[in-house]
Amino acid sequence: MKKLFVYTLLALMFCNVGFSNEFKSKLGFYLEIPLTWKVVDNQNVMELIDKSDYDWDKESIKEMSKLVDNTNMLYVFPTNYNFKLNNMNIMTTPLEESLSESDMSEFCGMMLELYKSVLNQQTLKQYECKLSKLIPKFHNVVELKHDGPFKGTYNIQFFFDDLSNAKSLIMTLGCEFDNCEILKKETIKIINSIRF
Repeated sequence: MKKLFVYTLLALMFCNVGFSNEFKSKLGFYLEIPLTWKVVDNQNVMELIDKSDYDWDKESIKEMSKLVDNTNMLYVFPTNYNFKLNNMNIMTTPLEESLSESDMSEFCGMMLELYKSVLNQQTLKQYECKLSKLIPKFHNVVELKHDGPFKGTYNIQFFFDDLSNAKSLIMTLGCEFDNCEILKKETIKIINSIRF
């Protein structure tokens, strides 16, 4: 019986080894990335957009870029899915005023109009925009879900504050409908692993 316990314990220990790699981003934080995901750090947003197949409204994006302190981002994608349609990015901005429940209506409307403009999709739908308790590690987590830039995709975003570093982080997951639930769970695990 003791041998079975020892074998089980060893198996569990080795099953967890290699599940993820710790990665230090050039944006100033560490995070755990699953082994099946690839990282491209410090990618410039405008360079990515220039290389994209999508017809972005580049002027709107340039205006939006003025609001962030760094137009570089951490770009992560799962290697077992189509990375053009299933990917994640993280950007940081200086911490400003945190959102409260009373701010959500105005914030959600503003985000809907922003994405309609940036994605050139006037019929874009927003499915969720709420304060979320999925990530208790961070203060003021806002979860947003809307149509993605490509047919059959969603964009799921998490906006959250790290009060100790006076930063806000924006994590965007782009995913095909069939992959969103599993990729959202992995994204939440990644967010929960972030440390400064």
